[in-house]
Amino acid sequence: MASYNWPCSLIKEGDNILLNYIWIEDSKKGKGVTLKWEKVRKPINEGGLGVRSLGEVNNVMLCKLHWVFKQRSEDWALFLKSKFSTKSEGTICYHKPSTIWSGIKIGAALTKPSICWLIGDGKKIDFWRETWAIEITLMEYIELPVHMWKLYTAKLNNFIKTQGWQFPNDIRLLLRALGIHVQQLQCNPNNQDTMIWKPDLRGAFSRKNAFKTLHKGEDTTWWWKYVWNNAIHPRQGGFALRLLNHLLPMDDTIMKKGNPGNVGIGIIYKDNKGDVMGTYGKATGHATNYIAEITTIISGVQ
Repeated sequence: MASYNWPCSLIKEGDNILLNYIWIEDSKKGKGVTLKWEKVRKPINEGGLGVRSLGEVNNVMLCKLHWVFKQRSEDWALFLKSKFSTKSEGTICYHKPSTIWSGIKIGAALTKPSICWLIGDGKKIDFWRETWAIEITLMEYIELPVHMWKLYTAKLNNFIKTQGWQFPNDIRLLLRALGIHVQQLQCNPNNQDTMIWKPDLRGAFSRKNAFKTLHKGEDTTWWWKYVWNNAIHPRQGGFALRLLNHLLPMDDTIMKKGNPGNVGIGIIYKDNKGDVMGTYGKATGHATNYIAEITTIISGVQ
């Protein structure tokens, strides 16, 4: 899960196992009246149970995989970079078999809006292919044939000198046309470039923060603080959750399942060794399953 993209069929099967276990503690059996999985996997403050879908977990782990890959600090990252990159530092356009690389590409698409750079000496930042000045790359602004981009290999450090920025006039005009004011961008030639995770105040990537970033939040429910309060027993909280989501077996729901209906009771009497001492049974007419169970208990005691 942490290194490749799971098939949708496998994720669906895993989610079904989780859902069945939550309601009846048996992953192989289903239950008639339950909270839909789309509701269960919502955060608690949105009215769900906070159980994360395997698909969401897989996406977050792929985001982490891509984050580590872009750091270029691990040997495996350097290997994959050399295998799937062109000489101009771009990504190859043809297929090479690799389950890990496909996961990295998915992670790149998910994390792209949330990654930026704190500019240091500019040696790690691709001038054309990284989001160092605006929300998207310069490459996306400029329409050029794909084969020509292999000629554009400049790093940001090509334009950083000891005294600061130093752009040629044509590049400066291009940046100005794109609304990039170089004078407002800070660089520090004495430090290395640092990749920043924008949703975090410290710029550090974490799985928890990535989940919040990828999750499309909804309105917070008014009752979640009361239902999941430390002073409330979990059993009572679960009852309140079913009540607020209209999952309790009301009369109309019960009648759709043939309840009430014709009822009969049966009793088996056994001694302390488990041997059968006798049996008893009778028809009790038309009643609900609850009344039938109460009647059985009373008849057995009598």
